[in-house]
Amino acid sequence: MKQKLPFNSPALQQIDSEAEDIISSRLTHLDQLRDDIRALEERLKSASIPFTLVYVLSSEESSYEGVAGLDYEGITPLTVVTEYKDSCIVWGKGEHDEYRLSHQIFITKDETDHYYDQKGIKVNEKLCNAGNPVLSFSKPLLETKSQFRLQIENELPHFYSRIVTALKVLPNEDFLVFYSPNKTSPNFSMIELRGSKK
Repeated sequence: MKQKLPFNSPALQQIDSEAEDIISSRLTHLDQLRDDIRALEERLKSASIPFTLVYVLSSEESSYEGVAGLDYEGITPLTVVTEYKDSCIVWGKGEHDEYRLSHQIFITKDETDHYYDQKGIKVNEKLCNAGNPVLSFSKPLLETKSQFRLQIENELPHFYSRIVTALKVLPNEDFLVFYSPNKTSPNFSMIELRGSKK
């Protein structure tokens, strides 16, 4: 631990004396949380858990307009891109084919053509490209920022419980998706709907 630099200002010294217990308690909490994550990862490694488990924390959906497509029978389609973002805790293979706990974000993009007549009235729409989940971010859970680890602290018991459930009732599956009980809509993630085996 770095040596704490002293304050010269009496006012800062006073505040620092009041903050000492609060800061010390926070640092202890972060250390304990890091140790819990390390212990959970080591427990799973030692048990040689053989499957990938994706635990979906949250799913977000957003849309934006793409470029207009080619004319079709005098009607010009406007492409609308819908992006689905799934934030997950994952037990699965990382670098060097080693199983680890990680925070992963998957992005799925759908493209839908919206057809408008010359008066600007929509006359049809067609899904022209249903994307597959693409891994856009991955970091070992132990290396994530402390604020994220604090956010998922209450998720870890649920995650571990899903691992145990999978071992008991789904031991022969190689890819599983579970959801946080705190997850809000949409009800299903694109990872489950379209699959993301790697």
